[in-house]
Amino acid sequence: PVRRLEWQKTITDGLKEYCALIDSSSSFRAYRNALAESSPPCIPYIGLILQDLTFVNIGNSDLLPDGEVNFSKRWQQFHILDNMKRFRKSNYTFKKKERIIEFFNDFE
Repeated sequence: PVRRLEWQKTITDGLKEYCALIDSSSSFRAYRNALAESSPPCIPYIGLILQDLTFVNIGNSDLLPDGEVNFSKRWQQFHILDNMKRFRKSNYTFKKKERIIEFFNDFE
């Protein structure tokens, strides 16, 4: 949607790199590769994590046909969450901006 905005050429040229990174083709391959190569601090896109977890949950049954627990499903869910857990190990130091805090406080 951002690409459709009529902005100056310098801004749209600068966005091309980010548009290529978030390209949804091949199941967000470029983004997934960049995320795998990145090191903390980094804030991953939660929408894609939730999409992956939903896909695994809906696409796999909880039990196998013989009534046993589907540990493969649980392993896939663990792998997704464990991969994101590495970004929690880093400290994220943000400076408070009072102007922004006041802006959000007006919403009550």
